[in-house]
Amino acid sequence: MFKFLYGEEGAPINEPAASADGEVIEFDQAEFFAGSPWVDSMAKFGYLYVPTGCKSLENRCKLHIAFHGCGMLT
Repeated sequence: MFKFLYGEEGAPINEPAASADGEVIEFDQAEFFAGSPWVDSMAKFGYLYVPTGCKSLENRCKLHIAFHGCGMLT
């Protein structure tokens, strides 16, 4: 899937890390909605996992977002 999205040459795909070292960051996603996030079946808070190897500016990591929600196919 990633080779299709990013291309064969565009982004090397690294092997999975041996451990899940990193940090989970909670953020208020209500600011991205005109009203309450609950109206759009979203929670007030979202979460972002940042692997330890991606925390420094020297190690740039790609971000892949997968949107999921009830009724998004309708």
